[in-house]
Parts: sequence; structure tokens; C-alpha cells
Amino acid sequence: MRIKLHLYNGLLPLGLLIALLSSLPASAQNALSNPLADLYACQIIETVIARSECYDRATQALQNAEKQGAIITLDAEEFRKIQEGVFGYKHTPLTKKGLEDIANTNTLESITIPVKKVERYLSGYVITLDNNQVWEQFAGNISRLPKGKLSAEIKTTPTGTYKMALFNAKRRISNIKVRRIQ
Repeated sequence: MRIKLHLYNGLLPLGLLIALLSSLPASAQNALSNPLADLYACQIIETVIARSECYDRATQALQNAEKQGAIITLDAEEFRKIQEGVFGYKHTPLTKKGLEDIANTNTLESITIPVKKVERYLSGYVITLDNNQVWEQFAGNISRLPKGKLSAEIKTTPTGTYKMALFNAKRRISNIKVRRIQ
């Protein structure tokens, strides 16, 4: 479908735009429509009744898009949990539609989480955190682990690797190079 529009002072009159969009078939409206943009566009409507109707349509479209999975709404806490969950993965294990982009924009540079257990293997230590992340030591020296309840602080290095520090209230071991294995 091709539409030729004549603009008034470089702008499409709002009434014409509303009439044009409402006259399109439903499939074309859905293809052109962005539920958030439609909701924000309601702000500029001057008459109260038209603005109210616009908000009703836009919020209904937003709810439908969310139910269909086209839009995912996250608050800051949910976003932080996702970022912590994928921290350390080169390729994110997210399968929920739309979450791959969130993982790729992970801005966390460090996390601090209590340690569930530390196991010694021939190649080094494997550290399991309280959030069930499993990290493997591949470089760095751990002469003796601190006793008692441990926490782990994991930081991203400029080269894209990860360094861990294991610590308790009295002692800290730093510069343990780790990679996430689970």
C-alpha cells in the first residue's frame, strides 16, 4: 500500500493523521503502530474527550502487546536481577523473547555475592555463589582460603576477563582470574 501525503508547513495535521491511521486495515495499523509512541502521542491532543479516548486506545494496545510478548516491561530491580544473572557469560543463555538485547547491554562492572561453597580441583578452585552461579579459577594464586562465611566480588577487567576477590570480615584474597562455567 502506498500513500502520498501533502504536508502543511512540513507537518501532517493531527486530524488527518488520526483519520489516515484509523482508515487503514487492522494488519497495517499493527505494522505501523508502536504502542509506546501511540501512548506518548496522546499528550498533544487538546480536547479532553479526544485525549481520553486516545489514552484508552493506546493503553489497550500496550496491554495487548505485552500479553502477546511484543513488549516486555521490567522495573529497575528486575533489570538488575537479569544483569546479575547473565554477568560473566560471553553468550547469554536467555531464551525469553526480547531479553537478549538486555543482556547485551549489561552495564554491570562488578557484583558482590555471598559464597555457597568452594571446591578444590587439580586445576584450581570452583566457587559456587548463593545465586547458583558457578565460577572456575584459571589463574591467580590462592594459598589459603579465609575461614568462615565468604563473599565474592567479581569485577570485569578492561580486556573482558573477570577477576574475583574472596573475603570475609578479616581477610581478603584478590586477583583470582575466573570464568563463569554455569
